[in-house]
Amino acid sequence: MSCGFPEDIAIDQSAAPVARVFRGHIQRFMEWRSHLGYEYLAAELSFRCPGGLSGGPLVNPDLPGRVYGLISEDIQTSNILNSIEEVLENGKVYREHYQNFINYGIGVWLSAIADWIDNVVPPIPQDELARRGKLQRELQAKDRASGPK
Repeated sequence: MSCGFPEDIAIDQSAAPVARVFRGHIQRFMEWRSHLGYEYLAAELSFRCPGGLSGGPLVNPDLPGRVYGLISEDIQTSNILNSIEEVLENGKVYREHYQNFINYGIGVWLSAIADWIDNVVPPIPQDELARRGKLQRELQAKDRASGPK
């Protein structure tokens, strides 16, 4: 699952961007070379990732609090040819191909670049980790006290 603010030209452009959620599954992992020339281990997603979603988190909603990847791009491919027709017109032969196009999202798999991230992003201090853990436990206790939703 991912979320973000994809471009949407069909909606009034004077309005504020609208947050959207995209759900699907990881179809495969692969070595990927982006259109900008970056090479990385990528997750091919079963859902489309339109412009504006790039940089959004790739998460598993069943395991909250973990970010597995970042949306990087959208690719388009065509599937099986639906039909071919040969049309004679003015003595010329034309071949028409009818195909469906499929879009797949691509995400950078973060564990594959963990060493790079560890060198760029400073570690979280232990006191901050303890503070976050305490806050999470307090929120969970508050949720339990408020009963079922």
